[in-house]
Amino acid sequence: MTDRLQQTLNLPLVPGGAQRRRRLAEKLGPAPAATLRAMTDYGLTDREIARYFGLTPSTAARLRRALVDRRHG
Repeated sequence: MTDRLQQTLNLPLVPGGAQRRRRLAEKLGPAPAATLRAMTDYGLTDREIARYFGLTPSTAARLRRALVDRRHG
C-alpha cells in the first residue's frame, strides 16, 4: 500500500477499521490516485466509479477528492 493511500485511508473521511482500509486499498490497486484519475478522465461519475469498484458513491467521491483533486488544486 502506498504511503499516500495509507495516509488518506487513515483520515476520518474513510470510517472503519484497518480491515476496511485494507479492502479499499486492494480494490483500488497499487496506484489509487492514478486509477481514480483515469476513471474520471474516462468520464465516469462517482456513482459509476463506486459501482465498478464495489464502493459507496460517497466513499468514491471522498477518495477521489482526497487522492486526485488535491493534486491538481
